[in-house]
Amino acid sequence: MIATTVTINGKKFPKVDCTSWAIAGPAPSCRRGLDLSGCDTCELKVVKPKFKDKIESYIKAEASLAIHGPLDEEKYQARLATCKGCNALEVAVEPKVGHCKECGCGKNPRSEISVKARMPLARCPRGLWTPPST
Repeated sequence: MIATTVTINGKKFPKVDCTSWAIAGPAPSCRRGLDLSGCDTCELKVVKPKFKDKIESYIKAEASLAIHGPLDEEKYQARLATCKGCNALEVAVEPKVGHCKECGCGKNPRSEISVKARMPLARCPRGLWTPPST
């Protein structure tokens, strides 16, 4: 049976309320301000990547752009649409799209969504981008 609630420190919450939390340091934290140290049932949790993993991911994404060229327009537009509908997007002024608040790249110009979405092996931290078939 699939749980419809999560129990956090003895209090039950609907599972839909537990859609985004991150492990930062020794304890989980929640955007709703809950202490999630007792929560281990949500399969939607996002683990913040370690610095080494972010560097590896960045190198792979940049290399894929150099090796394979930019992602084709259809897949690029699909990625943009996904990001524009995501609550992790920190929207920017046009013509830029913005930055992802969950990827861990900060506001580096190379991590701006309109740039990052062109990189074939760039990944969405929530797993929402369809992997390219390169």
